[in-house]
Amino acid sequence: MTSRSVYAGTALRALASQPRHHGGVINFAAALTAEVARSQDYDLFDLLPTHRSSIGYRRGRTNYMIHPDASFTLEYRGRWLPFLLEFERRATTPKRIPPRLASYRRYFASGWAERDHGGHLPSVLFVFETADSEAAFLDIADGMEGLDVTTANAEALGEHGVLGEAWILPPPHSLDRAPLAGLYPVPKVQSSCAGDFP
Repeated sequence: MTSRSVYAGTALRALASQPRHHGGVINFAAALTAEVARSQDYDLFDLLPTHRSSIGYRRGRTNYMIHPDASFTLEYRGRWLPFLLEFERRATTPKRIPPRLASYRRYFASGWAERDHGGHLPSVLFVFETADSEAAFLDIADGMEGLDVTTANAEALGEHGVLGEAWILPPPHSLDRAPLAGLYPVPKVQSSCAGDFP
């Protein structure tokens, strides 16, 4: 088999996978929108498609780009967080996962991530088609420092919903699935001073 035929086969597989990938992103966005509309606790802002979610930044003397599949801001009980979505069908092998994570780790290390999102670090959501792909991704992601990721798979999302207990949150959270609400900082409870008591 020639290198040209190998390249052609790879290109054809990539083209065939694009509608499936696009459909996965659209289905996620539709489910998120519908669930937020029914929720008393959440509000959704700035849900943007791929071509409007791309982020350019400079680190050192080099310009870089990241291209999330979508981005949005989700408010939960008055607190809001930005999110970057990756519907992942390619970075599911030990060879492909590290470069995928490295692009985000470089962005967060640049200092631009927080400045780009109103002083809040965005949470990066990786959604996988299967639990096996998700597990393979987490095995490698856990060994890479400098980036916290939140993951889910299609089965868990189908069972629990985007706002439900479908997600594996980054450390120090446990590996038990939890809702995205677990990512939001818990409001500090101000203790009463002794002088407040009679």
